[in-house]
Formats: sequence, C-alpha cells, structure tokens
Amino acid sequence: MATELTRANATANTELHLVLKSLISAFAIAALLAHILLPGLAIDAIGFGLLILAVLPWLSELIASAEFPGGWKVQFRKVMARQDLQQRELATLKFLVSHFLTDAELNHLRRFESSAPFNFIRDGTTDAFKFELRRLRSMGLIRSRTGRNISSMLKQDKGDVKNDYELTQAGKDYLKLLHETQENDLD
Repeated sequence: MATELTRANATANTELHLVLKSLISAFAIAALLAHILLPGLAIDAIGFGLLILAVLPWLSELIASAEFPGGWKVQFRKVMARQDLQQRELATLKFLVSHFLTDAELNHLRRFESSAPFNFIRDGTTDAFKFELRRLRSMGLIRSRTGRNISSMLKQDKGDVKNDYELTQAGKDYLKLLHETQENDLD
C-alpha cells in the first residue's frame, strides 16, 4: 500500500511539476512578446532575461545549476535529488509509524486514550497481555501509577487497567502522529 501511495504521489508531483514549468514558460514568453511588440523596444537585457526564464524550467533536467547576474544561483539537480530523498524518507517514516506497534498494543493505547474504563479479566490471555503492557511501558508510551505494577494488578481477577497505568505524553504524541499519518494517506 505504501508503495502504491508513493507511486501515486510521484505521478501527481510529476504532473504538477510539468504544469508549473509550462506556466512559468508561458508567462515568460507572454512577457517577452509584450516586450518585443511594444513600439520602440528591441531585444535587450530584459528581453533576453525573459527568454532565459522561459527556457530555464525545461533545462533543469539537463543542467545542474544556473547563475544569474547579481549572484543569483539556482541548483536544479541537487534540489530535485534532495526532494526525492525526502520523499523516500517520508514514506519510510510513515511505514515505520504505522507498523511500530502490534494491533493488540495499539488497541491498548487507544483504550488508555479513551475516557471509558480499560477493564481486564484474568484468563488464558493474561501472559500475552502482561507482555504487551510491559512492552508499551518499556517504550515509554505508558507508565505505572505510583506504587503500582503489572504483577500486583494481575493478582486481581478483574479490574480497570487505568487504576494502575496511564498514557504518557509520548503515548499521546504517538497516537496523534499515527492519526495524522493515516489521515494524510487518505488524502
């Protein structure tokens, strides 16, 4: 799914890039024509500059940089390569954020975030539940309340996990980041 989204984003970026290049060229050519067609004006430095501006977006794939009078310098390939790298890194981070926790651990975090009680019943899944809570705690996403721990909590047959544990700021931040990542994937 992440690969499909990356391809779709790349296609959309390519189309947008083409439209922007076309608009810049069209504007520069229109300005050049207006400059030439006005009586008494010949191609001078301004006209030549507008011509360069019209051609420049199309040269970005052929040249690495362009330097203009006054010290202006544009580096095309480096900027494009950096954008590609950032896009790949962003896709990697989105993948890692969305696969950081197991479904059960994510469900536990969401239950901590909820205003409803986080009830448990001691049964055959208690060992797995204990492991998941310890993992969330070791990652700093939840913390035990003062004087509480998993073993004492699970000595009870049932109860509310929120009496013994709470969501940390890191846990809240992770859920927010995950929500934003999933929201952006839908766009």
